[in-house]
Amino acid sequence: MHIHKQKHRPDHIKRGRRRRYAIVCMLLALVCLFALNASAITPTYSNMTPAFRGSRYYLNLKALTLTGDERTDIVMVAMSQLGYHEGNGPEHCHGETCGSGNYVEYNYYHGSVDQLGNGVQTYGYPWCASFVSYCARLAGISCGTLCTSLNCARWVNHFVCEGEYYTRQSGYEPIQGDLIFFRDAGSSKLSTHVGIVRYTCNGVVYTIEGNCGNEVRLAAYDLSDPYVIGFASPDYTENPDTAIDYLLDEYTEGNYIIAAAELPVRSKPNGGRVTFTLHRGDLMHIYECIGNWGRTDYGWIPMTDTQPIDVR
Repeated sequence: MHIHKQKHRPDHIKRGRRRRYAIVCMLLALVCLFALNASAITPTYSNMTPAFRGSRYYLNLKALTLTGDERTDIVMVAMSQLGYHEGNGPEHCHGETCGSGNYVEYNYYHGSVDQLGNGVQTYGYPWCASFVSYCARLAGISCGTLCTSLNCARWVNHFVCEGEYYTRQSGYEPIQGDLIFFRDAGSSKLSTHVGIVRYTCNGVVYTIEGNCGNEVRLAAYDLSDPYVIGFASPDYTENPDTAIDYLLDEYTEGNYIIAAAELPVRSKPNGGRVTFTLHRGDLMHIYECIGNWGRTDYGWIPMTDTQPIDVR
C-alpha cells in the first residue's frame, strides 16, 4: 500500500500566507470602520407624522451620509432642514405651511409636554432646543455627549456643571458644532433661545437655528452682541479625515441646499434661458462648478444662493 505523505511547505511560504491573511483582515477592518463612520440617515421613530414622511425635508435627511465627525454631522442634519416652517397642527409637519402654532416634526419626535403647567399635554411648544436635540439624535450623537433638552436654561446649567460652557465675556471663539445660547433683553430667564454654530470668521459667528422667525433659518452675530450670552462645546467624537469645513473657500462637487426663496435654473452658466425654478429647502447635487455657477440635474444655478451640506 502506498501512503501519501503530507508535504511540508517552506517557512517563507507560510510566513507569506500569514502576512497576506493579516493584510486582508486589516483591510476588512478598515472597510467596517468606514461603514460605521459613513452611514446613511434613515429617520425611523414611532411618532413620525405622515406629513413629515411625505415631505422634502424627510427626503433631505435620507440623502445624507454621516461622516463620523460629530461636529460635522450635527451641522449637516440641521442644514438639511433649512427653510422648514412651523405649522398650526400635525397636518402641517411637512414644514411648508407658514403657521405660528409651534407644531413641528421635531416636537413630535420628543413627545408632548405640559407647556403651561396646567396638566394639558401639547406638541405645540417652543422648539429651538427641540430642534437642536433632534439634530443631535439623528446625527448619531449619544446623550452622554449631548443630552436631549427642551429647555435652554436647563441646558446652560447642564453644560456649566460639565465644564463645557463659556460665557460671551470669556473671549471663547466658538467652532463648528458648538451650541450658542441667547437671552432676550429684559428677560429674567437664564437663556431664551439656542442654535448651532456653523463657523466663526472675523469676529462674527454664523449659525443655524430652529424657531428663528418660526422657521429653521441661518443667522449671524457679532461676538460682542449682548443678545449672545454664551456657548457650549460638547466633547464630540471628531474625525479630521472625514470632517467638512462649512466655511468653504471654493465651491466643489457635493450636496447643497437652496437658501434663496426662489432660484431660477439656467440652461448655461452666467445666463441662458430659465429651465426650472428651485425653492428654499430644496437639496441639489452639484456635479461641477464653473466660477460661482454649479450644474444640477436641471441646469445651472448661482452657488451664492446655496449653502453646503455634504461636500468632500
